[in-house]
Amino acid sequence: MSKDKEAKKAQKAEKKRIKAEKQYDAAYSSLVKKIEKKNAKSEKKANKKNKPFTPIPIPEKGEPLPTGNKGGKVVKAIILALLIVFFIYFIVMWVNFQWPELNIIPTSASDVVDDEKKSAGEVETYSNPHDITTTPTYSSAEAQKLLKQTIHDNWKEIGFKSDVSGEKMSKGSKTTVNSADCYTFTCSGKTFAVATNLSAVYVKDGKEYKPLSFSNTEYLF
Repeated sequence: MSKDKEAKKAQKAEKKRIKAEKQYDAAYSSLVKKIEKKNAKSEKKANKKNKPFTPIPIPEKGEPLPTGNKGGKVVKAIILALLIVFFIYFIVMWVNFQWPELNIIPTSASDVVDDEKKSAGEVETYSNPHDITTTPTYSSAEAQKLLKQTIHDNWKEIGFKSDVSGEKMSKGSKTTVNSADCYTFTCSGKTFAVATNLSAVYVKDGKEYKPLSFSNTEYLF
């Protein structure tokens, strides 16, 4: 091999080496910036949560640089392709779907006449064949009777040392317990709530009202 060929070969090898060094320097610089950015975010989060911070180590210059996660990119590409296929399939099925025909009942002549009569003022009166069965609202006096019965039945469970159902009761403002309107009363230092339809009785324990049982045998009935 002549000296000229050897010189040209050496020049090509040197150019490749310089190019490879430049590419490595650029890739290394980019990697260091990414790691420093991640470390800064992680350190900020750790300081907010008062947790120890462990930085991502920066590789020494000259070490082989990590390659990208090609497997993850392939998986993402496959998932994206499947989503596109399903989307196109949904559009095609939507366009080709045969919607059922509506069965429209033709209007008879008698119906037309009836409608004309109604429009002229002949409106049929509505009658409800069902009886009204709504629960009535009782007075506060009746609610107080039920409360006396309930205290009489439950004074030990409520926390009294004796039956205070005969003690003086003071009426308070209305409140809502379990979506029901209630009268409120105070007796011997405790607050009670009685539903206006007498369906429930409650005793206030802290900030909550707890239900009490009652027999409905003496004061109310």
